[in-house]
Amino acid sequence: QGITYGLTLSGSAADLVTFCDSDVLLRGTSLATVMHSWARLLSSSKGSAETYQLSQPVKRIATFISHNWSVPRHEKFIAMAVHFNLGIAAAMTFVAMAAIVLLHVASSTPVVMVAWSNYPRGILCKLLFSPIFLCSLVSCREVGYLLGFKEPTVFLDKTCIH
Repeated sequence: QGITYGLTLSGSAADLVTFCDSDVLLRGTSLATVMHSWARLLSSSKGSAETYQLSQPVKRIATFISHNWSVPRHEKFIAMAVHFNLGIAAAMTFVAMAAIVLLHVASSTPVVMVAWSNYPRGILCKLLFSPIFLCSLVSCREVGYLLGFKEPTVFLDKTCIH
């Protein structure tokens, strides 16, 4: 029985390419670990036994992180934050805004009078939307790291190859 990807592999070659029956070849690192401390792990390309210990054998990886070592770490972090955290940040912001609207309906939030309106206007959503979204975008994986979340699992050469 072989595997076909434009060519046929069989026997031990297929096992090596597909990680079949191996509990040690495929390694992964939690995304929270990679993004910890503003992606401190990506500040240099040098790997070590210590960085290898950040990975562990896994059955599958969710994402293969490919990177360019000439790009500054903060740019990599922002790209990963947008890619991996955008949905979480949007959901957290929506929940916060919904809570503020409910408080406003209950007349428990500050309002301002504006010249062009006969009615007071709520200001909390306008003041808090951007800070909540941005804080969620850049910090949700850090919170996951502090809480010990292990998912999703990613492949990063610096941590997965020794």
